[in-house]
Amino acid sequence: MFFSANLKYLREKSGMDQLELAKKLGKKSRSSVSEWEKGSYTPKMGTLRSIADIFNVSIDDLMEVDLSNETPKSKISIITATCSKLTSVNQDKVIDYSEHLLNEQEHSNSTVKEVQFVGYSAAGQEPKSYCAEPFVEYTVADNVKADAFIVLTGDSMEPRFHKGEPVFYRSQTNIENGEFAIVDIDSEGAICKQVKIDYDNHKIILHSLNPKYEDIIMDPTHIRILGKVIEK
Repeated sequence: MFFSANLKYLREKSGMDQLELAKKLGKKSRSSVSEWEKGSYTPKMGTLRSIADIFNVSIDDLMEVDLSNETPKSKISIITATCSKLTSVNQDKVIDYSEHLLNEQEHSNSTVKEVQFVGYSAAGQEPKSYCAEPFVEYTVADNVKADAFIVLTGDSMEPRFHKGEPVFYRSQTNIENGEFAIVDIDSEGAICKQVKIDYDNHKIILHSLNPKYEDIIMDPTHIRILGKVIEK
């Protein structure tokens, strides 16, 4: 059990001496608190409940968890209990935001590099020239293994890639079946699509994630792969 160590940790963290805690528990001297912290014995359940209330922790955590670890189960329990009351849509939002925070945290610990901006893409509508502003650069975390990016102006790749956001890619001409890529159709401009290969009919299928857009089926000779999408 962690009770004796937790009691001392919580008391000192709260800036409270043994006598002050004893008085809060209705005792006249600090002797009981001193004996508890030494591990000589454990108080009765009623006193344990009072101690847990004073320090705003659960009795289970007080007895079974090393609270000095700064990651007590009580915090996890609160998060779990709160999330369980949310609708599935709001639970998804919590997950998305948590992933966003983790992303920011990981990036904040990285050095940064500059990635070339090669223009805009309608991502399923009429493509615009990907040479519009070839010399603009964007700062990105060093662990993003990309060397260029375009900005989406359409919504055909929702919900994975969002309108108005940059899509980073690594310049290369070979793409595996099912990977996301930046492609140029007949030298008209760059778009972001999931590339699927129809081996039987020798066709390339450019798939949009947004179901309101139909697949684009092309002859491979009309498509130039600019690079593989690298998600941050």
